[in-house]
Amino acid sequence: MSVTMATLGNDRPLRPGFLVAPLGWLNEYLAKILASEPELLASLFELTPHRMHVLGLGVAHLEPALASRTIIENLARRSPQTSLKQILSNWPRGLDRALHALLDTTVLAPENYRALVALLRDKATATHLHHRRVITEPLIIALAALPPPLRRPAIFKLLDEIDGMDRLVAGLRFLSDRTGVIFDRLITELGSMDQPGQVRARIAVLAERLPLPDRLPAEQLGTFGRIDDPAQIRSLAKSWHNCLGKSVHEINEGTSLIYQSTADGQPVAALLARANRLGWAIVDIKGPKNADIHPATALRHYEAFARAGIPRLADIAAIRGLLWHRHYSRRR
Repeated sequence: MSVTMATLGNDRPLRPGFLVAPLGWLNEYLAKILASEPELLASLFELTPHRMHVLGLGVAHLEPALASRTIIENLARRSPQTSLKQILSNWPRGLDRALHALLDTTVLAPENYRALVALLRDKATATHLHHRRVITEPLIIALAALPPPLRRPAIFKLLDEIDGMDRLVAGLRFLSDRTGVIFDRLITELGSMDQPGQVRARIAVLAERLPLPDRLPAEQLGTFGRIDDPAQIRSLAKSWHNCLGKSVHEINEGTSLIYQSTADGQPVAALLARANRLGWAIVDIKGPKNADIHPATALRHYEAFARAGIPRLADIAAIRGLLWHRHYSRRR
């Protein structure tokens, strides 16, 4: 829904407004208040992108039972510093600039608004955010996940160069487990480096210690069975109305695999990809028609593959990206 000019029960025209759809989880959160205070809808119609983030950040720091018409109206109309100070108890330096730097496409997840405030209270991450023209949600997730020793300029520079850096720490833990290097020692070592190239080189050395996968994963992994026959894969793709059939070429080349499970009466298929020396990893797990499955069910399946030494591709994407970036930088 979009609003450019409207009136709600009175003759006062509303200012050009913003989309209601980008409010995401806030719509459901505010519905209870709007049911008893419908006049608040006018304030929501007049939200700007910046004010949307003020509202989202404020509500994210409130207990649901504490939200009231007065608080919502203050967040939507009053000075952001005045209204947010009452909720946060103080005003982190650079908060208003950070809120203006957020993308205007949608509200952030509540936990990421809370993470943003925590990052602005940390000297290293706050300094980095102060120099950003645009602050994205993946950047907030990536910075929040970094342990203190990795909150360094050399690591920050890599955030813009490599995809999947929001899962860097998960990738480093994967390397630590596979190579036998103590995780805390690895974090301290990388945090002592001053240049991104040094970080990339150290990670590359660790990755090159990994043995080449010399065999396929087992045909049966928990409730999942591997499908190798192209005709069977195409038949499954046709009956499920999805794109599994497009993976036949990669499967024939030995760079992709498909596993299927019908446990608990819920048919699902897992697509695996080989990530060079990092081994096999799960790209995704979907149901028929590429339908998403319940998060709890998905987590149970991912954990079953993890026990077999097969991580999610998202967890090692940063490490994989660092290796590719270093390889092509050398070639250039």
